Amino acid sequence: MHANKLLLMYQELSKTEAFWKHYLTGFTAPTPLIVDRFPGRKDNQETDQGEAQIRLSDVVTSALKSLAQEHELTLNTFLQGAWALLLSRYRCPRV
Repeated sequence: MHANKLLLMYQELSKTEAFWKHYLTGFTAPTPLIVDRFPGRKDNQETDQGEAQIRLSDVVTSALKSLAQEHELTLNTFLQGAWALLLSRYRCPRV
């Protein structure tokens, strides 16, 4: 039984990988964001990239977990969705 479960998991991963490879065909660069457009910056100029971390209080973390559970989501999925929504708001308008 254990080997069958591993085989099934591997097949699902293969299907998932194939889906995303097909879906992202032709994707060549990240979506430009409005906040990337600083005065005096040339379009091809590299931006300084970094990492930022914040620590949420136990109360905020608990509230976020509860909200995610209300919508039958994991906390990770909930936060990834919130991040995607935020990025969509800062996306440069298409010309």
